[in-house]
Amino acid sequence: MIRMKMKNFKKFEEHLKFLKANFPDELEQFLLDMAGSLQRATVRRTPKDTGDLKKGWKISSIERDGDKLFITVYNEEFYAPFVEFGHKVVRNKKVVGKADGSYMLTTSIRSINRQIPRRLRKIFDDLVARL
Repeated sequence: MIRMKMKNFKKFEEHLKFLKANFPDELEQFLLDMAGSLQRATVRRTPKDTGDLKKGWKISSIERDGDKLFITVYNEEFYAPFVEFGHKVVRNKKVVGKADGSYMLTTSIRSINRQIPRRLRKIFDDLVARL
């Protein structure tokens, strides 16, 4: 028979309670920071003709659905998807070509997604260091 003696369960429980109380707030701030980074990166990649498309990028507030958090980065200009993904060029009711997409949001999302694990790990480590 194996016997084990374990100590400090009370202290461990207190640490878990601290993490449970503080991590949701840290996670919300992280989500807002990531959305801000995404918005800035997207604005930098957005082509400028009149400047309306660059000014149109917005961030929604945080929405909750059960234990999930959502935030949306969007553009108010109706033609943003056409610049993002490309479109047909039509003259005199004839398709004369195709305008390539800029993929400003798509490229920015890929870039930000690569940063998420490192940045989230830093926040978690900082939170654990405060124990």
